[in-house]
Amino acid sequence: MRDQSGVGPLEWEVEQHGWTEDLVERAHDLAEDLFGVSELDVEDDIALDDPRYEFLKLMRDEADEYWARLGWDVTDGEGKQLRVMEYLSRPLLCAVKRLHPDAKLAMADDAWAASLEADAKRFKASR
Repeated sequence: MRDQSGVGPLEWEVEQHGWTEDLVERAHDLAEDLFGVSELDVEDDIALDDPRYEFLKLMRDEADEYWARLGWDVTDGEGKQLRVMEYLSRPLLCAVKRLHPDAKLAMADDAWAASLEADAKRFKASR
């Protein structure tokens, strides 16, 4: 996930300044760019306590393993979960599991999206 366009810069900004109103808005925009939906779209249609969002109740290491089983590395490369996952996790899950009608891997280039999907399927957790 950290290699996706826009994730690194937003992650850096959050690390430097914490979650500001502007950065939260950027996170919603990024989710929509990457997955076709944002946290705001999802919360209207799918309740937070929906069992499909079981990963929200997991400890961080368990959540990393959950995402790894789905083929996604959501860490910073040094073992910590990306801060931006706070706003990207539910849209990502909606895209991966097709839980929302508008959710999809909405990257600008279809070939790049297909390559990303293939990389995600090949990803092996290092733990």
